Amino acid sequence: EHFKHSSAHKELLGFVSAMGKGLTTTTSSSNSSTLLHSYNPHAPLNDLSPALASLHGSLCCISRWIDPNTTDGLPPDQQVKARFGNPVFRTWHERLTERSGGIIKCLMECHGKYVNYTDGESSSEDATTKEEILKECSELGYQAASSSPTTPYDHGISPKEKDIITELRCYLHDSFGHPIRLDYGTG
Repeated sequence: EHFKHSSAHKELLGFVSAMGKGLTTTTSSSNSSTLLHSYNPHAPLNDLSPALASLHGSLCCISRWIDPNTTDGLPPDQQVKARFGNPVFRTWHERLTERSGGIIKCLMECHGKYVNYTDGESSSEDATTKEEILKECSELGYQAASSSPTTPYDHGISPKEKDIITELRCYLHDSFGHPIRLDYGTG
């Protein structure tokens, strides 16, 4: 809770917002640019692709892993005297590694299932369907991150899909830092 009110949180949020604005599409008419997409914290799935909605769901679940008030939370060990980081991060990262195949597979499945999903102009009926698709993919992503896999992630997929998942898993693991150095992706 303290972090949410810190200057580091404000700086990080500003950086992420600037990066998001830099990646959005703009159109020019009469020498003016109009932002076509913007982030709404009250409707975080708006303007996401189904694959990113799946990733959003997974990240929502992953963020709960550090909440001491949840059944599967891994709160920091306050008794440990470590120079950098907290050794509980190793357990957190192990959980990520265990579940990352399912997270990436779910992301790919949402992308494949809704490959014809578009962001163009649509009727209100299409908008409801898009909202339902994004919500479904977010929930599937959450589920993929919420429990240990009962079957291997590479069950029933092609060798090419397995290679893609294997490569993307490495990026996902490394984006959160190194479990031995406890650097949390800072360096």
